[in-house]
This record gives sequence, structure tokens and C-alpha cells, in this order.
Amino acid sequence: SRYIQPDDMEDILYDYHVADGMAALQSVDQVVCQRAYRLAVLKKHGVTTAEFDSSLVYYMRHADRMHQIYEHLAKRGRVAGCVGQWSR
Repeated sequence: SRYIQPDDMEDILYDYHVADGMAALQSVDQVVCQRAYRLAVLKKHGVTTAEFDSSLVYYMRHADRMHQIYEHLAKRGRVAGCVGQWSR
């Protein structure tokens, strides 16, 4: 497939948002931490930055699919105690 499948994209985005939250808690350079954590997420999922970026473009062009992914993420966030994290 030319883009990351919805279930996989959901998992990656979940980890991405967790990584962003972790980076925001750092007292050192948050931008550097955020980049390192995001790269670690992509490595964990076996996805390159190019694959992730092109898939993100695909989902942004298919807003209904992206919306569905974020609906699932919102449910996962409530379970994990991260209510509102994805609504910013």
C-alpha cells in the first residue's frame, strides 16, 4: 500500500502524542526532545519519516478517514487519562 493503514496510523499517532506530552515535560530543550521522541516512535513502528509524512498528507486529504482515526484516539485518550490532549 502507498500509505500507512488506518489501524497502524492510529497506533503511530497515539505514540506520537504521548511522545509530545513527554517532551513538553522536559526541562531541557523541548524541541530537541520532541524530535528525538518522534523519531523513536517511527523507529518503534518501522516507519520512515518520509512514509509517515506522505501518509499524513494522504489522511489530511481524506479528512473523513483522519477524523475516524482521531475519534479512536480520543477514546484511547480517555482510557489513558489524557482527555482533551487531542482536541487542541
